Amino acid sequence: MIKDLLPSGQITYGGRVTDMWDQRCLTTILKQFFSPPTLEDTYTYSSSGVYYCPRLDKLAAVRDYCDTLPVIEDPEVFGMHENANIAFENKETSTLIRTIVDVQPRSGGGGGGDTPDQIVWRICDQTRATIAKSVDKSLINPELMVPDDMGQLHSLSTVLLHETDRFNTLLGLIHSSLNELQKAIK
Repeated sequence: MIKDLLPSGQITYGGRVTDMWDQRCLTTILKQFFSPPTLEDTYTYSSSGVYYCPRLDKLAAVRDYCDTLPVIEDPEVFGMHENANIAFENKETSTLIRTIVDVQPRSGGGGGGDTPDQIVWRICDQTRATIAKSVDKSLINPELMVPDDMGQLHSLSTVLLHETDRFNTLLGLIHSSLNELQKAIK
């Protein structure tokens, strides 16, 4: 059974996992989900009991169950300690504070510091230069786009195409917002 976990993980979770430690981590996590105890009615995916697979047969009931789940997942559902969330929040806070400090005007004895508008303009330019305008679908590996015997693409290939479209929409929105922000500064 363990031999089957890694290919399942590779197919489901994004292609090839080549690093030995990443393979080990993926296999360990998948053992939790691909094991006989998961078929028992009392099985929970977390020690708190919040995450479990309900035995429901109506779509509305499944949706109701999903609505009861936390909006922000606890680290325990991923097999991590609660301190992992603290480390994540500390990093996010540091990034936020650094960003706030970066957009503050520089004051000094000699003057000549950038104004807040100039700082925002520069950040817009840097962001625009860093983020692609779109993802070119023609760069998708052609082997992923081969239809099966029934003329249909593999479900993950279909998801890839849909997510590429959605991501391109997001990229367009980001670039449009940057342009609008710079127009507002002018």
